[in-house]
Amino acid sequence: MIFTTPIIIRLAVLILVTALAQVACFSGMVIFGTSPDIAILVVISLGLLGGSVTGAVSGFSTGLLIDCLLLQTLGAFALSMLAVGYAAGRYRENVGPPVRGAVPLLGGAFTLVGLVAFAAIQIGTGVDADVSTIVIRDAAIKTLI
Repeated sequence: MIFTTPIIIRLAVLILVTALAQVACFSGMVIFGTSPDIAILVVISLGLLGGSVTGAVSGFSTGLLIDCLLLQTLGAFALSMLAVGYAAGRYRENVGPPVRGAVPLLGGAFTLVGLVAFAAIQIGTGVDADVSTIVIRDAAIKTLI
C-alpha cells in the first residue's frame, strides 16, 4: 500500500472514530452477556486490506488510544492489537486477499487470538484480575459475535 497524505489522514480519522466508538458506544452494549469488540475487527480489516505494516501500525495506534481512554495497563491492549493486525496483514501477504466466505472465519479466529494475547499479557504483567470460566465464556461469545 502506498501511503499518501490523504490516506494517512483517513486512517488516522478511522482509528480515532473506532477507538471513541468502542469506548463510548460498544463497551456499554451487552449481547449475550458480553460487549462487542469492533476495534479488533477494524484492525483485522485494515491488516487484510493493507498488509502487515498497515495492520501493525493501525493495531498499535488503536490499542494505545483505547488503553489511554480507559486508563488500563498502558500498552497491554495495544500489544495484542498490534499482533492481530500484523498477523492479518501477513495472511494477506502470504495467502492473498481472502475470499468472501473466509472473512467471517478469519474475523473470529483473529478475534480469539487477540483476546488470548490480551489475557496472557494481563496475567504475565501481574495485573490483579480474577480469572474464572467467565473469561473463557466471554472470549467464546466475542469470537462468535
